[in-house]
Amino acid sequence: MLKIYNTLSRNKEDFKTMEPNTVKMYVCGITTYNTSHIGHARSDIAFDIIRKYLLHLGYNVSFAKNYTDIDDKIIHKAISEKTTFQNISERYIKKHQEFAKQLNVMPPTVAPRATEHIGNIISFIEELINKGFAYPSQGDVYFRVNKFAEYGKLSNRNLDDITSGEGDATKERKESELDFALWKGAKEGEPSWETAWGDGRPGWHIECSAMIRSELGGSIDIHGGGLDLVFPHHENEIAQSESLGGNPLASYWMHNGLLTVNGVKMSKSLGNFITVDAMLEQFHPEVIRLFFAKTHYRSSLNYSVDLVIESERSLTRLYNYLAETNAATAVTKGVDATSEVRSLYSDFASSFTSAMDDDFNTPLALASLFTYTNGCNSILNGKLNAATLMLLQESNASVVATVSSILGVLAMSPVEFFHQIMPISESELQDYISRRNDARKSKDFATSDEIRDTLAEMGIMLMDTASGTHYFVSKVRGS
Repeated sequence: MLKIYNTLSRNKEDFKTMEPNTVKMYVCGITTYNTSHIGHARSDIAFDIIRKYLLHLGYNVSFAKNYTDIDDKIIHKAISEKTTFQNISERYIKKHQEFAKQLNVMPPTVAPRATEHIGNIISFIEELINKGFAYPSQGDVYFRVNKFAEYGKLSNRNLDDITSGEGDATKERKESELDFALWKGAKEGEPSWETAWGDGRPGWHIECSAMIRSELGGSIDIHGGGLDLVFPHHENEIAQSESLGGNPLASYWMHNGLLTVNGVKMSKSLGNFITVDAMLEQFHPEVIRLFFAKTHYRSSLNYSVDLVIESERSLTRLYNYLAETNAATAVTKGVDATSEVRSLYSDFASSFTSAMDDDFNTPLALASLFTYTNGCNSILNGKLNAATLMLLQESNASVVATVSSILGVLAMSPVEFFHQIMPISESELQDYISRRNDARKSKDFATSDEIRDTLAEMGIMLMDTASGTHYFVSKVRGS
C-alpha cells in the first residue's frame, strides 16, 4: 500500500483519498519575474514523478499548478524594462512551459494564474472579513492570526516565535505584528483592482487558497511545494482556507528538499545561480531527470557538474544495455536462461513497486532497475538460445514501459538517445560505417581498423553482427 510522508503529522501515512479512485493535487508554481532555475526544475520533476506514479496505480489525478503573475518583483521588473507586468509574466510563463516540455513534465490539468482569479480572491477575502478573520486597514486587508487557534501546526512553530515577515512598513496598520496581508492597497503607477475596501492587488498567500477552492474544491488530497514554502506560505494558506471552510485544506502536505550548488546555497550574488536553460544546454533532459531521481524528493540535494556527469554515464550504460540486447542474435545450441530472466524481472517488478510505495523512494526504485540490467547483462554476455533472447527482450520492454512512464527516463530508443549525445551527426556516423564496410569488403583491414579507432576515440563503439553493424556510446564527458 502506498505510504506518503505528511509534513503536517511528520509521519508516513497510508494514502487514502477523499473520493474513490480520485486524487486532487495542487502544487505551488513559480512567480513569473525571472527565468526558472534548477530548484524549480527539481520541484517540477519531483511532483511529476509523484503524479505519474499515482496515474500508474490507476488514480484519476486532477493536478493544478499555479502561476503567481502579479507580485512586487514582477511590477518592479516591468517598470525597469518600461513594459507591462503582463508582458513580463507571459514571457516567463512561456519559458517555464518550454522547459517543462523539454524535461518531459506533464502539463497540469489546470494552470491557474492569480490575475485570472481576482474575483475569486476578492470574494474569499470578503467572506473572511464577514466571519471576523480579516479586517481592512488603510487600504490593506489583514488576516487575524490570533483568531486561528491552530496557526503554526504545519511548521511546528509557536506564536511567540513568529513574525509575519512583512517588515515595519505595515506595522502601524495591523492589529498584531503576526497578521499578514490578504490585500495590498494600490500604489501610484502600479496595477490595481477595485474592491469595497479600496483599490489594490492580492497578497501572495491568498492566491493559492482562492485558486484551490475555485479549481479543485474546498479540500484536496495533496498539497505540494518546496520545503521553503512551509512557512509562512503554506501555514498562511491553512489559516485562510480552514478559517473559511472549517475542513482541512489538504489531507497530505508534501515538500521537496532544497538544493545547493557545490555545497553552497544558490544565489545570484554568489554567481552560482543556474537556470534551467543553462542546464539544458549542458545535459540531455533525461540525464537531468535521472540526476534528480537519484536523490529522494524530501532530501536536500547538492548540484555539481561532476554529479550530473555521473548520471549521464549511468543513463548511457542503460541505453547501451538495451541497444546490445536489441542487436543480439540467438544461437542454435545457446544457453537456456529463461528461469534466470524471469527471476530478475520478478525481483525488479516487486522491488520497484515496493520502493515507490514507500513515499516515492526513487533512489531505491533506480537501484532495482540497475540490479535488473546488471543481472541481464551478465546473461547477455553468454551465447543464448532463441527463447531466452526473446524473453529478455520482452522483459526489457516491460521494464522500460514502467520506468519511462513514471521516472521519465529510457523514454526513447537507444538510437534516438545516441543521436542526441554523440559528438558527430547520424549522417557523419553512417558515412564512417559505410567507408569501413567498403574497406572490409575489399580486405583493407588497415583502413577498417583506423576508422574503428577514430570512432572509439569519439566514444563510439561498433559491433558487427549477422544483422549488420550496430553502434554504442562507450563514454561520456569526464570518462
